[in-house]
Amino acid sequence: MYSATKLSDLEQWLHLNSFWNTDILEIKKSEKFNGLGVFQRKCDVEDDDRLLLRIPKSNILSVKNSCIANLLEDYVEEQIQRELVNNGEENEDDEEDTDDAKEEEDRVDLSIELHSLLLCFIYEHSMGPKSPWFEYINSIDLESGDLPLCLWDEEDKKLLQNTECDLLHMLDISELVELFAECIRFARSNSSYISIPSVLNWEGDDFQHELVKSRSQLEKFGTFLQAVLSRSFPIDGFHGLSLVPGADMFNHSDLADVKFVRDEDVCDQCGERDCEHDQEDVQDEEEDFEEIDEDDEVDGFDEEEIEEILNNDDDIESEEGENNIESESIEVDNLAKKNEDVEEEAMASDEELESSEDEFESETELVSSEDETATETEEVDEDEEGEDVVEEITAEYIKIMETELEEEENEDEESNSEGTDDNESLLELSEDEDEAGSESADADELGKQLATDQCCDIFLLNSKNGEELYNFYGEFSNPILLQRYGFIEEENISDSCMLTVQMFAYLKKITGRKGTQLNIKLQWYDEMGFELVNDLLTIGLQSSGHDHDHDHEHEHNHDHDHEGEDCEESQCCDSDDEDTEQEEEPISWELSPKVTLDGSPTPQTYALLRLILMPFNLFQAKFLHCQSESKLCRRILKLLLPNSMPILHPRVKREHEEVFKVFNLWCKNRLNRYSDGLSTGDYNHLLQDSSLSSQRRTIFRLLKSEKEILARGCVFSAKDHDAQYSEE
Repeated sequence: MYSATKLSDLEQWLHLNSFWNTDILEIKKSEKFNGLGVFQRKCDVEDDDRLLLRIPKSNILSVKNSCIANLLEDYVEEQIQRELVNNGEENEDDEEDTDDAKEEEDRVDLSIELHSLLLCFIYEHSMGPKSPWFEYINSIDLESGDLPLCLWDEEDKKLLQNTECDLLHMLDISELVELFAECIRFARSNSSYISIPSVLNWEGDDFQHELVKSRSQLEKFGTFLQAVLSRSFPIDGFHGLSLVPGADMFNHSDLADVKFVRDEDVCDQCGERDCEHDQEDVQDEEEDFEEIDEDDEVDGFDEEEIEEILNNDDDIESEEGENNIESESIEVDNLAKKNEDVEEEAMASDEELESSEDEFESETELVSSEDETATETEEVDEDEEGEDVVEEITAEYIKIMETELEEEENEDEESNSEGTDDNESLLELSEDEDEAGSESADADELGKQLATDQCCDIFLLNSKNGEELYNFYGEFSNPILLQRYGFIEEENISDSCMLTVQMFAYLKKITGRKGTQLNIKLQWYDEMGFELVNDLLTIGLQSSGHDHDHDHEHEHNHDHDHEGEDCEESQCCDSDDEDTEQEEEPISWELSPKVTLDGSPTPQTYALLRLILMPFNLFQAKFLHCQSESKLCRRILKLLLPNSMPILHPRVKREHEEVFKVFNLWCKNRLNRYSDGLSTGDYNHLLQDSSLSSQRRTIFRLLKSEKEILARGCVFSAKDHDAQYSEE
């Protein structure tokens, strides 16, 4: 059971330090979970009264607002200096001891937002009632909270072997130990300034070995990490990842009822908009551009250039009429030079290739991108709504405001500058009662009037009279959901299975002359091709709207001092696709091969397979020797990326079908790596056991989901692919 006292204290804190719309909201036991939820009262909500929460950024628990902000900044600077020394950039003649250098190399960077926020949360927790966020922190259950996956029971972790969680190194405890060790180092180095929190008060010195054995200490540290991981929101460049009291009370659903809004476009040095730092940056940029010769070609291409390529059908037609490969002498990269015999043999076939290129390229055409989506104006509307809410106060307050406005007409707007002062926290206002005895009116109304760039807001999207209100946290695969929030989704549209291991096993079998040619292809893809593929896919998604259909609903609860699961994390963010957090694209082509929920390969997987199977002389002519980025971009769209145009040429069709034969093989080999030998029916039977622990139930559901995805991939054919893209 949750503590009614702690809940009352939290609500009082929100009342004093933010605008929490108690006319609409109430916190109570969730009907779907063991924990708490935020409910809409049984009332009608006017269009101009949809602001549910407005909390000044000065009141959120961020690194910049914490009690150790300066100490942490100094410590991170010392870390940077030590790294420079170890890299020989400052003291090239210093000979470091090998073991000491290795230890420094393995140390965790506390400038990473999650790491620094975790450390601040630990210190604020240790301060008890002295912390400005005491009531908020005290509402978070750290005694029976969730543990990171790496601290799960060994039997459960064994069941997760060869799953996505395992492949993503989520089961490895070493990273947690290294983070714990660095936090202990910070606490010790600053013990003369601030007391060491109990969770960091460890007496040992051998971080590599002894700390791993301190299971109870690690688990305590792990609950702090999981609480921060599941509750934090990205705010802006100044505050970074932060804890936002009130915002993390909303449980998770695929169908959002509320929208988290904050202005991210602020100065990363002071947190303000249009400050003197911005003017300095503009001047620096202007000076940089003046140094660039207008006639020189700038490396790379921007989104406008890609859009022009995507929409330029005339250029495609003109290129298809070209039969000659570039006649200029081209210097091939170092790897290609080492294989001149291979290239000479390939170039010998250029004449035969040229005769077939036109016919080959005519079978595939560039997919024109759709018009860009209209610029989103919702945040502007919401800001206006937030300002309208100020008018919905009591009659007495309106009279007071009218009087004050009349008095201030001929004066400087000093009150505005005071209201938006980033250095003055409303936490201080909450401690000073006015003479009339109204503790919170000033704080509430000031919170509502603050400029939106200084606040974090939650707006009501869907009115649900008397029902629980949900937020949507982003498009994540099941392993990420499990790591951050402790739950997974059935039929998660963002779910996928990696095929990296299977890809490398396949590539190792390609040897001899073909192996040499493959190395040249992969080096080009690593240095240039993969980045272009991702850029083109990104622009294509933006121009097509990238609208996923969320047919299924999934929820997760935020518990505050009660049994159940910890709250959710970062990016509880906006419901709009462009604002909603999504998993980042793979940073390397090696991690790109994946099979998606419906069993189809990702576009990056398809492109990689087309490149691997492409005749080397065609690759050399169309990609390796291409000096024009615009031409290269068009050729990638036509020859590597999937599109909706039918393939009629027999040779191209055979290569297209071969792509899916290899893809099927990779999926089958990945499926065979699971050692439990259980089928979907077996998992369904196990899940019917009512005595099954929630953790074990989640594991079985995850295994069942992954195997179903891979089974679909084993039979996904070229016909399925063509039908899929023809529908689009």
